[in-house]
Amino acid sequence: MKITFGEYEEKDRGYVIDLLKRTFPGSSDDQTFCWRFETPYHDDAIMVCAKDCNRVVSFNSWLPWKFSYHGITLTGYQSGESATDLVYRGKGIWREVIRVGKEIAQKKGVDFLFGFPSLPSYNVLKKEGYVPIGKLNFRVKLLNPFSIGDSCEMLKKNFFENMPFFFQGDRITPLVNHEYMDWRYIENTKSYKLLGYNEHDNKALFVVRFRKWRGINEAVLLDFLFNSKRDSFVKNSFDYLFRHLQRKTAWMRTFYVKDSLRGSILKKIFKFKVNSRYEILMVQPLSEKINKKDLLNIINWDIMPHCVDSY
Repeated sequence: MKITFGEYEEKDRGYVIDLLKRTFPGSSDDQTFCWRFETPYHDDAIMVCAKDCNRVVSFNSWLPWKFSYHGITLTGYQSGESATDLVYRGKGIWREVIRVGKEIAQKKGVDFLFGFPSLPSYNVLKKEGYVPIGKLNFRVKLLNPFSIGDSCEMLKKNFFENMPFFFQGDRITPLVNHEYMDWRYIENTKSYKLLGYNEHDNKALFVVRFRKWRGINEAVLLDFLFNSKRDSFVKNSFDYLFRHLQRKTAWMRTFYVKDSLRGSILKKIFKFKVNSRYEILMVQPLSEKINKKDLLNIINWDIMPHCVDSY
């Protein structure tokens, strides 16, 4: 067995898609690969392959993000779609893939790598220098335990024109724009519900995805964008959201950094913590552009589930 490591090439496409489909049946296919890696929005992804006689046996990818922090723009690459052939697991191959990805990121001048790994991935990433900086517990808002469900609306392009895009300047916050929203929600092979609420000059946008949990309908609040934190506006906007969804789902869940501005709003609404369901944010610093202590302190972040690739 002679394993070689290197950046993804076009000739690897079929092998990678086959590996992902076998590892994640029903969730990875040609369409999701095209959406994730072959659109102009993410044409700068880092993709690393391990090969045995030209056949891809392990793969990992990192997608680029722009973040804002105290007026500084940071580039972070998120570890996402990955897989290793069953026969080749437990041999340290994926760990070497991670190491090669880091070397590529350093050459690109990336400021940090980050991810929300599964348990097996967590252990490898920690060995390779990723630091677990926060356990983000899901919180729940009960809506209707007898919901019957509903299909999601199809959205049109340019739906996001004139919608607010929020960022908290003193937190490490993803920079979201119309191009991102179109790519993430309109062009995605998954279905989402996007609801806008207007009240005078105040606007809010909710991004929701419906899922099944043990046969019960649930909704995940992926993001909440707004241009006012006025208490009455926030209450009215969420009342509108819950009225719209209460016949379609049993509950809604989300996570957030509780000390952020958005977190301070959401923790008043999503009061019940779900201890068995959480995401762990891991970060690996690569540059001196941001103080390492600041980067590795979860209190300095403002993120929600839309950052997690699987949603």
